[in-house]
Amino acid sequence: MMEKRWLLCDFHIHTTISDGVLDLMSLIDFYGSRGFDVISITEHLHEESILKSEVKEDKATYSLGRDTFDRYLEDLRRAARYAWREYEMLLIPGVELSNDTRSYHILVIDVKRYIDPAHPVEEIIFQAREQGALTIAAHPCRRQGGWNGTSLLWR
Repeated sequence: MMEKRWLLCDFHIHTTISDGVLDLMSLIDFYGSRGFDVISITEHLHEESILKSEVKEDKATYSLGRDTFDRYLEDLRRAARYAWREYEMLLIPGVELSNDTRSYHILVIDVKRYIDPAHPVEEIIFQAREQGALTIAAHPCRRQGGWNGTSLLWR
């Protein structure tokens, strides 16, 4: 019988693909060298209308898109092999579906296929469950536009 123990985990992590300050491999080394057991990389996936409007306004938006999503998952699978080999740390592919029109951000942990963040919340949860993924409301500490000191590794 395996011994029961607590696992050190972080399920809401961004790299420089989104608004994080470390690239993917540096982030794995950061968490691995600190003894984490499980992490999930959850880059932003914004609704297309927000991405298009911010490009028109010349704003920098760090986000995945439909066209980059499969490559992102492939990169995470490769990085997961490195994380396990070097640190015996499990890396679970994730995404943060960011819908600023409807004011929600949803983490999808163990995502396997693209989910459109423009869908209503119920549809997102349904599609995530069909993939065997877990959904979590992001930013539980966020109140009235403030971050309450939770932005250590974000821009």
